[in-house]
Amino acid sequence: MAARVAEARKLAGLTQQQLAMRAHVSLSLVRKVEQGTVPASPTFIASIAQALRLLVTDLTQQPHFTSATSRYGTEQELVPDLERAIIEFEDPSIDRPLISVDQAAKRLDSVIRAGRLSRYTEILAILPGLLRNLHGLARTVVEQSERERIHRLLTQSYQSAMFTAYKLGYLSLSAWAAERMCWASAHSGDPLWASMGQYCRAQTLMFSGSYQASGAVLSRAAAEVEDSSDPRSFEVRGAIHLSSAIIAARLSRPEESDLHLTEARDLTRHVLPGDHFDTSFSLANVDIHNVSAAVEMSDGTTALKRGADLQLQDKLYSSRLGHYHIDLARAWFLHGDHERSVKELQTARQLSPQQTRYHPQVHETIRALARARRRTDPVARLAAWAGLRDS
Repeated sequence: MAARVAEARKLAGLTQQQLAMRAHVSLSLVRKVEQGTVPASPTFIASIAQALRLLVTDLTQQPHFTSATSRYGTEQELVPDLERAIIEFEDPSIDRPLISVDQAAKRLDSVIRAGRLSRYTEILAILPGLLRNLHGLARTVVEQSERERIHRLLTQSYQSAMFTAYKLGYLSLSAWAAERMCWASAHSGDPLWASMGQYCRAQTLMFSGSYQASGAVLSRAAAEVEDSSDPRSFEVRGAIHLSSAIIAARLSRPEESDLHLTEARDLTRHVLPGDHFDTSFSLANVDIHNVSAAVEMSDGTTALKRGADLQLQDKLYSSRLGHYHIDLARAWFLHGDHERSVKELQTARQLSPQQTRYHPQVHETIRALARARRRTDPVARLAAWAGLRDS
């Protein structure tokens, strides 16, 4: 990131001072990031990308492979088929008999379980065929309730596609899947899934650094579910508040962020058992978002205080726990304790290896650690594992 920001700035003919003014960040932060002594936060990356008229992925260099052949033997080699299935949409390429709706539902359950464990290879092996079969079924089924069921399954399948593409660094494909999800949810016969479609679209806007637009979409989604009498709506409302809290934190609005977190915490008292929309919404999830919000505001000390007494064992999926330890690694780095930062990255790797390997903030933290430490220590091994050979 240090080299890419400096190169892009120079190609634009800007000094560090001019870039700082254009991106509305401090000159000292630009200097520290370009020197490689401070990891670039998602907020910084989004601001710099916008100032230089680039995409976030231009700076993060996602997805993280150098050539087509480097995909082979990894989960990345399965991504093109998912992209083709998303492109095909309502005109799927199907060369075998369609499976039944019940069989499709079982395959979707497998995809969702794999997603909660961050097992992207398993997801990618199933999801393209599942999308094609569901679209094929939608074209053949006439009965309204069954068609709506198929579209609910499509909604959830595109939701899984969206998050999988994002976790592997394909932000544009993730946004495309979210748009498909919105389409499917509108035909699902379930207003809450329609609101979830908007929620997921807002997530992709946040991924790309469009925080104002993401907040606006979340506000509309919140208004749609505010007066819902469906008891499942508490889960949707809670998820919206958590995403809104992170956006507010990235926009340096601590009071607004805290308000969303307070609202989300209150909603956990009303949530039904079961994860109906695959949001992981719970008190434990609110707690880790409380830590994440502080990290997003580059306040490592507050983040560590908030996370000091959390007991999360068996309360969250490994994907969420892995992300929590990635945040703790960032917090410990900001706090100045590099040893603890390395340990948290190693814990994240154990909990959700595929997620950790591709996460841009993991890459940034490893690079900053590598510059501050000896090449022979565990950071060098983490860098090699994550594919960061120039750290």
